[in-house]
Amino acid sequence: MVHFGMQFLHESKTGRAMNFRQLKTLITIVDAGGFALAIGRLHLSQPAASRQIQALEAELGVPLFDRVGRRLRLTAEGEEVVHAVDVACCRRPTRCETAPTQ
Repeated sequence: MVHFGMQFLHESKTGRAMNFRQLKTLITIVDAGGFALAIGRLHLSQPAASRQIQALEAELGVPLFDRVGRRLRLTAEGEEVVHAVDVACCRRPTRCETAPTQ
């Protein structure tokens, strides 16, 4: 299993900076429960959203979703990436509330 820490946000497997549009697409798909609602929220076509996820998977070198027919489920690596984004962006209120302030 690959472990993603904060460094994945800065540098991918290919050495390029992560594309935050791709991360936003991933998070929106997860939050919406799938592509159908997410593409409306993102104002993207389904093929464009799919390409962004495929590009992110290629950058990270791991699949983020298990695809069974038309259903998607996050892989363990996908869950780690979503968690790392949550922590980095303080998307989880309890994380932000307990973070030390300076």
